[in-house]
Amino acid sequence: MKSRMMGLIAAALMLSSCSEVTQKDPLVLSVDTWIGLAPFYYAHSKGWLEEANVQLILTPSIGENLHIYESGASDMFTATQHEYFRERKTHPDLVPIIHYDRSFGGDIVMANKTNEELVNSGDVIDLYLETDTVNEEMANYWIADNNISKKRVRIHARDQDEIVKMKSDGAASPMVLVTYNPHNLILERNGFHEIASTKNDNYLVIDAVYASSHLYRTHKETFYQLSDAAKRAMKAYETDPKEFYEKVKPYFGNPTYAQFVAMKYNVQWFASPPSAKLTQRLKSMQFPIKDLIR
Repeated sequence: MKSRMMGLIAAALMLSSCSEVTQKDPLVLSVDTWIGLAPFYYAHSKGWLEEANVQLILTPSIGENLHIYESGASDMFTATQHEYFRERKTHPDLVPIIHYDRSFGGDIVMANKTNEELVNSGDVIDLYLETDTVNEEMANYWIADNNISKKRVRIHARDQDEIVKMKSDGAASPMVLVTYNPHNLILERNGFHEIASTKNDNYLVIDAVYASSHLYRTHKETFYQLSDAAKRAMKAYETDPKEFYEKVKPYFGNPTYAQFVAMKYNVQWFASPPSAKLTQRLKSMQFPIKDLIR
């Protein structure tokens, strides 16, 4: 783990702007590879994060992102509500600061069989996911929606960088994978297809930047600048999506423009406060909103 951590930190330094750093002690934001984070990637590529005195660490998975934060290598991290509630157990001072998106098809359940074949078969289903992440909720949504007995499901804990290496074989036993954009693009090439996603309104997955309330209180200006940089990037996408794509594609492994646009349709960015309906749903799940930057 130590060597992997050092590699990720080194990658963060390589991603840094080449211009002279004129400010000391930047706050470190760790992120994973996810379409919803494209505004932060764009802001980083344009040097806006450096202007906000924020350094970026890019990790390959949700699990790695949490490891970075837990190790103390980052001051704040991005994640869904699932990881927030998990981390709050050991970091009770943790609060959501910037609510930047809602998954709308970007979190995906994939398989090597059709959904009908999986439901009607009596075979054991091998289900691969990142444990202790929102992947678990997605798996539970799918199991409940299809009334599949949990006795038929054999869970395998894997990081996303392991999951994307899996390949489908039409004659193989049933395989179900929980993933998210852009990793699904690789899995499609490996023979898997989508059987469920957060396009289903009941599958609520939101993302935010989280930090300790103490850090937020003592560095409010930096957090507001970070929020402004993300909103500025969202506006840049609306103005010139092709230019936006050219800036962020390296962060996603260089998908085609068509693939990128398809991924963008699977997420709803928030440059303004969430709707009253979504706010009520956040309150109902006891997701705190009082510190969210509006």
